Amino acid sequence: HQAFATFLDILATESEDMSAARAMDLGMRRLDAIPALRSRLRDLGGKVAALHFLATDDSLYSLLTTPRVTIVRSIPISRRLLGESVLTFRKQLTDPDSDPLPLAGQLFELLLGPLAEDLEGSGAETLLLSPDGPLRYLPFAALHNGRAWLVEEYSLSLFNPLFPSHDRRFKASVAGLGSSQPFPSFPALPAVPLELESIVKKDRQDPDGVVSGEIHLDRDFTALTLQDALDTNPYVAPHLLG
Repeated sequence: HQAFATFLDILATESEDMSAARAMDLGMRRLDAIPALRSRLRDLGGKVAALHFLATDDSLYSLLTTPRVTIVRSIPISRRLLGESVLTFRKQLTDPDSDPLPLAGQLFELLLGPLAEDLEGSGAETLLLSPDGPLRYLPFAALHNGRAWLVEEYSLSLFNPLFPSHDRRFKASVAGLGSSQPFPSFPALPAVPLELESIVKKDRQDPDGVVSGEIHLDRDFTALTLQDALDTNPYVAPHLLG
């Protein structure tokens, strides 16, 4: 805990030399709220861990938060080189003539290697990922630890540090908005209605959904209904398809 507090002090000093936009972006990461996140992880059953990444000009910080502690590791790689590696990896994954496995292993060792023992010792089965900079474009599921792809060993989910922290007794709800119709240059998405129906439980008699809420499909999916879902209704999250 003392090491994490020291890290925040160092980061605050470094932010004085950053651009105003980058310093604001850093503040929105809400790293100071990580201690409160630990109690939320306990509420989720103790087998969930959070991974924050912070890319500076010359270094990458990896932060592993478990229900008990936050561990910080500093990796000496520039933001530019990290971005080039992520871009190369994405190209390899979409090229059937390329072998992405070597770079998948290198990126795993770079990002998770310094935390591998701590992560394994935590007993986590689900990882909440909060990437930064070039890592926002990295398909974490395709990283490889030498024995398996990351998605084979953990359930992975991205999370937004600005997402409101609700009481665990709060009843979750969702607004499902989607478009299944074709648009110029975009084909129709006939599976959108089925996916929304399988997620959103519109009322007690609805046999398909799993989370209570409402659906706005096709013509009912407008800027007004989206704004209403974000600002007026007490939804834990909107689910957008289209």
